Amino acid sequence: MPENARKLMRNPAVVLPVAVLLVVGGWLVYRSSTKSSASAAATERTVTATSGTMAQTVSSSGTIEPKSTEQLSFASSGTVTAVKVKAGQKVKKGQALATIDSAALQSAVTSAQASVDSAQAKLDSDESANASSEQIAADEASLTSAQSSLDEANTNLAGATLTSPIKGTVATVNLTVGQQLGSSGGSGNSPTGTSSGGGVSTPASGSSNSNPLASSSSNSSSSTSTAQIEVVSADTYVVTLDIDSTEIDQIKKGASATVTPSGGTTSATGKVTSVGAVETTSSGVATFPVEVTVGGSPSGFYGGATATVAITQKEIKNAVQVPTLAVSNNNGQSTVTVVSGSTRTTRTVTTGLQANGETQITSGLKAGEQVVISIPSFTRANVGNRNGRSGTGEFPGGGNFPSGGNFPSGGNFPSGGNFPSGGNFPGGGNQTGNGGNFGGQGN
Repeated sequence: MPENARKLMRNPAVVLPVAVLLVVGGWLVYRSSTKSSASAAATERTVTATSGTMAQTVSSSGTIEPKSTEQLSFASSGTVTAVKVKAGQKVKKGQALATIDSAALQSAVTSAQASVDSAQAKLDSDESANASSEQIAADEASLTSAQSSLDEANTNLAGATLTSPIKGTVATVNLTVGQQLGSSGGSGNSPTGTSSGGGVSTPASGSSNSNPLASSSSNSSSSTSTAQIEVVSADTYVVTLDIDSTEIDQIKKGASATVTPSGGTTSATGKVTSVGAVETTSSGVATFPVEVTVGGSPSGFYGGATATVAITQKEIKNAVQVPTLAVSNNNGQSTVTVVSGSTRTTRTVTTGLQANGETQITSGLKAGEQVVISIPSFTRANVGNRNGRSGTGEFPGGGNFPSGGNFPSGGNFPSGGNFPSGGNFPGGGNQTGNGGNFGGQGN
């Protein structure tokens, strides 16, 4: 070996970098020639094209509220003689909830009836006496006034019993037996259909028939009085959603919706009953209110609970469908592999709706035909002893160099191993010689 080369080989600043470079280079050569690269394998199976209903949905969440909240109070003064319900109790439409002492109310009816009788007698007498037209007009006015007072007294007497105008559940009771009510005891014996879900208010019923004293107060009512009894609907609920402006055009009134209470295991089917036309913007996102109503006394529904709602945007019946994995797309063209016996044929198809991992085939395939789906998976073959692991990129033998850590061919450098001319070693050490060649075999 020439003297210059021997000196270089004795210099650690030269030997160590050279060794590292050769080890890495040798390993890369070894790895590229011996390792198995990751390859995509695929599991194939045959499925049958089916025909059925496909639906595309928009999902959102909102708060469940009763459709109607009826706030009930006595219109007349008196002493509470009975409270027949308690919070949480289910009630029927027309069911008596509470009563007040009716003695004074009955006395008012008796007095009003006497006034009517007197006014009628006066009118009859004057007509018989051929009284002046002015007198007859005055008598008729008196009779009308007396009749109005009688009607009011009868209404107040009927209002001695507070009844529920809806089938529902008692939410609150703010009455106790013996409690004295003033003349402005509330908004009448009728509830106001205060509806948290856009429900329609219904007039209250009296002790037997519809109660004319029903006075309504909605959420925007100026009344600040507390309802003596509150009843909420138990058979119909409403969920109000905020739908993104990009999707609102696809939601129509009357569309079907599946409502699932949070934490619940059952769902109920409802319908879109209102689609708002005025947007609300929050954090730069425009949304529209959509109301979904669920009837039929659904189980697991409670006012104030949250729910997830899936609104059906589009529904196609008798749609031919296959798993989406069966459809290949190349250059804008969709194809499926059709199997008939031992024959496979690639067939061009036209696709439509995609939902729940299925793709609609609008032409090119019939229900009942067999198609191939290919499920991709990635595998790497074992190289050497890798302790049962594959595709990890480790050195063979658990991280060792090939052949127990030796360089290829017993540790000799590859014949004619050249370094780039003028290549610098760490520490500024330059190799010398023509192009940095070591002589011979680089031993």
